[in-house]
Amino acid sequence: MIDYEGANSIGETCRWTLEDEQFYGDTYASECGRMFSFDLCGPTKHDFTYCPYCGRPIATVDNIG
Repeated sequence: MIDYEGANSIGETCRWTLEDEQFYGDTYASECGRMFSFDLCGPTKHDFTYCPYCGRPIATVDNIG
């Protein structure tokens, strides 16, 4: 597994949080410190199961507020 700065090597998943859609569209910030943009929908609709940056399973979190 690649250990990027900001990655939590103890966690079992890598949380991906949806950024403000008004400014970023379908862009997610990963717990390991990276960002990824999708044309439409999110990681689940595009069959992303594992984070391409740290290798942990992805857990999506909707950004509220």
